[in-house]
Amino acid sequence: CVLGLVIGCADDPGPADDDDVSGDDDDQGDDDATADDDDVGDDDDDDATADDDDDVTVGIWSQVSGGRYHTCGVRNDTLVDCWGNDNYEQSTPATGFFTQVSAGKYHSCGVQTDGTVACWGCDGEGYDYGQCDPPAGSFVQVVAARHHSCGVKADGSIACWGCEGELAGYPGVFVDAGQCSPPAFTFTQVTAGDDHSCGLRDDGLVMCWGCGEPNEDYGQCNSPDVVFTQIDSDAYHSCGVLADGTADCWGSTSSGKADPPDGETFSMVSAGRHNSCGVLTSGEVSCWGCGDADYDVGQCDPPAGTFQHVALGQAHGCGVD
Repeated sequence: CVLGLVIGCADDPGPADDDDVSGDDDDQGDDDATADDDDVGDDDDDDATADDDDDVTVGIWSQVSGGRYHTCGVRNDTLVDCWGNDNYEQSTPATGFFTQVSAGKYHSCGVQTDGTVACWGCDGEGYDYGQCDPPAGSFVQVVAARHHSCGVKADGSIACWGCEGELAGYPGVFVDAGQCSPPAFTFTQVTAGDDHSCGLRDDGLVMCWGCGEPNEDYGQCNSPDVVFTQIDSDAYHSCGVLADGTADCWGSTSSGKADPPDGETFSMVSAGRHNSCGVLTSGEVSCWGCGDADYDVGQCDPPAGTFQHVALGQAHGCGVD
């Protein structure tokens, strides 16, 4: 599989880091001033390298994951490469061999071939909330988000870590919104946004938790009561593939990112900051969202061709063909 799709990757024309003073600033007027203020002081650094995602390492890949301003992928030789912003060493992967990787905001995590989880990044005062400190045990899948990470363990339970302490620069404002407290069920997949997490149960139903901050609740924890085969989350919305192959999304509807096309069937979907994309059963990529011109930098314009997997970040997308 060749990493054959890269879309977006231009400087985000919105605010320097669009969750500085509001949880999802394209949802104007709905968020409070502390929704993501852990970005204090890091805005120019992130923007200065936002388009570094163009520097893709050439190789053969089995999986790719898009973070806020960086991307990581697992090569066919089970080594991990990352590119893009490395201000917090989120693009400096741990040594070892991996089966899966997830790129978050300030950090990344991966499942190693022995089932243990390794995380890297969080290297900066005010950006370490414990999300780089995975528990011991054997995992089959991991996801890196903003202040937290979660993983599906070999027994199907979910463990989450992070959510520790106060929001940088805001004494008395804590980062724990419940996103690190998964329910006790058996799951096949976990995904996570800024302040929420969702898990795909072994019966196909989706459960979400977190959303403890009322000014950051856009319904991203209100998953439909239907059977899914795959799910993905970004900051304030999630999408999934239903049993019949159609896509459904919930949470923030800004920019049209939660409005998948009717009549299309998908093998998988990915949720990004301002848009969503999915691999159609034909292998082509279909994207939706980008309805706000201030946040459209081409991440809704996938190239022609067939793909197995697609992954979105802040303002870019990558795919494995």
